[in-house]
Amino acid sequence: MTGFSEMEKGPTISIVIPARNEARCIDRCLGAIRNVKTLDAEIEIVVVDNNSTDSTAAISKKFGATVVTKKEGTIGSLRNAGAAVSRGQFIAFLDADCIVPADWIEKALVFLANDRRTVVGFRMTIPSDANWVAQCWDSLFSKRDITAEVEWLPSGNMIMARDAFLLIGGFDENLETNEDCDFCFRLRKLGFRMLSCADTSVVHLRPPHTLGQVFRKELWHGKEVFRVFVGDVVRSKNFNILRRKNSKIVLYALCNLAFILAFLISLVVAFSMKILLPLGIALALPFITSFVLAWNYTRALKNRKMVVQLTVLLVVYGLSRAMSILPYEKVAKIVIKA
Repeated sequence: MTGFSEMEKGPTISIVIPARNEARCIDRCLGAIRNVKTLDAEIEIVVVDNNSTDSTAAISKKFGATVVTKKEGTIGSLRNAGAAVSRGQFIAFLDADCIVPADWIEKALVFLANDRRTVVGFRMTIPSDANWVAQCWDSLFSKRDITAEVEWLPSGNMIMARDAFLLIGGFDENLETNEDCDFCFRLRKLGFRMLSCADTSVVHLRPPHTLGQVFRKELWHGKEVFRVFVGDVVRSKNFNILRRKNSKIVLYALCNLAFILAFLISLVVAFSMKILLPLGIALALPFITSFVLAWNYTRALKNRKMVVQLTVLLVVYGLSRAMSILPYEKVAKIVIKA
C-alpha cells in the first residue's frame, strides 16, 4: 500500500475505523487490511480514536493509519469524522473487531466499478471456537449464503462510492444506535440498492458470548430502532408496515412488551386475588412464541439440535428489545437520584 501522493490511475479507497480501547483487536484488524489484495487500488486507513486510554492510537499509527481523535459523539459522528478527512473515491466503514479477507476490496470493486448507486456489504461470520450463544446469534442475524439485495447493511462492514455518502450528508449524528439502518433507508429512497454479498466473508471477533451480553447489546441497539422505523415509514409514505422486512423486529419487540405488561397485570392479580393461572400463562407466552420461531427457523436451517438454545436466545432478545422501547435510562436516573 502506498500513500495517496504516489497514486497511479487506480481507484482510491479510504477505510474508516471508529475505535475506543480496541488494543486487543485492532492490530488483527489492521494486519488483515495490510494483506488485502489491492490490485491497482490505493488504500488509505483512517482510525477515529474515541478517547481511548489504551494503545489503540499507537498501534494504528504503527500500521500507517491516519489517526483522528474525537473525544465525544455518537458512533455515527465518529464515522462521519473519519470520512471528512478521508480522500478516497470509495469509502469503506469497518469495525475495529472485524477481520477482512484478502479479496475484500477486489470483490467490492467488482460491484462498485460499474454501479456507483450500490452499497456493498459482505457476510459476517464468527470465530470457529465461538460458543453456543455466538453460534445461535450468528445463525439468526448474519446474512445468508447468497448474494441478494437487502433493506440495510451493518455499518461495521460497508463499502460505497464517496458520492453516495456525501449525497445524504453521511450518518445521522443524533442517533445513538441504528444509524446504519437510517443511512441505508435514506439512500434506498433515492434509488440506491443495498447488496449483501456472499462471495467472501468478514470475521467478527466479538459476537456476544453470554446471554447477559446479548441482553445488554440489544437493550442498547434497540434504543433507536422504533424511531428509525417510524421515520422511514413516514419518509417513504408506505404505511403498509407488514410488508417491510425490518417490521418483524419492531413487531417482535412490541409483542414482548405486551408480554411484560401482561406479566405485571397478572402479578397484581395473583397477589390481590390469589389467582395464579394468569401469571403462569404470562410467564409461558414469551417461551411459547420463541419456541415456535426457533422451531420454524431450525427447520429452515435443517438443524433441529439448536432449537432449545435458540428458544432461550430469542426470549432474551425479545425481552431486551421490548425494554429498549421504554425510557429505562430516564427511570434509572430518577431512581438513583431518589
